[in-house]
Amino acid sequence: MPDLLRRAEVAYENPMIDRDPVPTWQDGPVLLVGDAAHAMYPTGSNGASQAVMDARLLGAQFDDIDDVVPEAERAAFMAGYKAAAGFAVDRLNAAPPTIPPGARAVVAG
Repeated sequence: MPDLLRRAEVAYENPMIDRDPVPTWQDGPVLLVGDAAHAMYPTGSNGASQAVMDARLLGAQFDDIDDVVPEAERAAFMAGYKAAAGFAVDRLNAAPPTIPPGARAVVAG
C-alpha cells in the first residue's frame, strides 16, 4: 500500500470520516437519522438502510403514534407534502392521462 500511494499522481481523502460528532441528533422536533446521523460510505444504500433501522428503533419507544404526533398534525404534514410533490388528489384527478386513450400494450417475444 505505501508503494501504491507513493506512485499515485493524486490521493483523495474521504471527508465523511474526519468529522467531529455533533453534540446532539435532536433539535426540537427535528431528528437526524440515516446518512445525516451516521457517517457512511455512500454505497449499497447504507444511509437509507440505517434510516430504516433508526426509524424502527425510535418507533419502538412508544405504543401509540398519537402520543407522539397527533393525527391532525400528521394529516396536515401529509397534505402539504402531497401538494408540494404534485400528489394532491384534486391535482392528480385534474391531470391529463399519462397513457393516451386507446393505447395498447405490446408484448415482445
